[in-house]
Amino acid sequence: MKVSASIFDRNGLAALSDLATDEWKTIFTTLEKEQQWFLGQEKLFKGGEYAWPNDPLHTWSRVWEYPYITHHLRWLKRRFSRTKSPVVLDVGCGVTFFPFTVAKQGFNVRCIDNDPVCEADMNKAIQLLATPREKITFRRSNGNALPVRDASVHIVYSISVLEHVDKVEDLIDEISRVLVRGGFFLLTFDLDLLGNFELSVEHFKDLRSHLAKYFDAYYPDVTVHPADVLFSEAGPYPLKNLDGASVPWFLAKQMVKAVIGRKRHPLPQRYHLAVNGMVLQKRVSGK
Repeated sequence: MKVSASIFDRNGLAALSDLATDEWKTIFTTLEKEQQWFLGQEKLFKGGEYAWPNDPLHTWSRVWEYPYITHHLRWLKRRFSRTKSPVVLDVGCGVTFFPFTVAKQGFNVRCIDNDPVCEADMNKAIQLLATPREKITFRRSNGNALPVRDASVHIVYSISVLEHVDKVEDLIDEISRVLVRGGFFLLTFDLDLLGNFELSVEHFKDLRSHLAKYFDAYYPDVTVHPADVLFSEAGPYPLKNLDGASVPWFLAKQMVKAVIGRKRHPLPQRYHLAVNGMVLQKRVSGK
């Protein structure tokens, strides 16, 4: 079993105690500076139709998700040190600072999203903000099909995407297809503990089963004490409506995802969410 050198060297639920560590604070401070730079330029490229929060870093789950993914991308850059420019695929990128931050680490970043608004805004942002040394491209996807060649990507990451995808198994098949053998899949997702949103505890079992067709867990699952779990109502940027009161940006985000994904189920008004992170490695044998 691997000896953990980091609070993030695990699979499983996010913990409130992670946010009190020097490691988290160091990564988060860096990400805040990156996002501040990006937001300072957004009038140059963002259209009025973009419906997501302008400040995604300071939301209940991303406060942990971005540092979690950042940590693992950093050590994977060292792992792929013999590859001149490892290819990283951002599935469901939105319009955020994060692909630019990843590109600064020396990755060749390919952004994928099915939202036409993201396509317009991200292409403008790439043209205006990316330096000659930073390799970033955007392509719009059609459903769950990824416009990427077989075995052409070293790392795939998705941040709070899988829980909003219809036929998530098809997307997982595609992610396995585009990854090289031994490549890595970094993912985080909201786990719905009330069963009102897309990824309930029962659906999570099915998700894990399908992931196991192609991937091995790089780290073991680590149990977090219930009092330490980062829930949607806890943490520094909570969603405060377990009683059913609405939070405008969060519900608006769910509506947009429902429209883009052509979902027909009603929008729930109650939620109690936890966030889960996983580091998976594609098997060398098999698909």
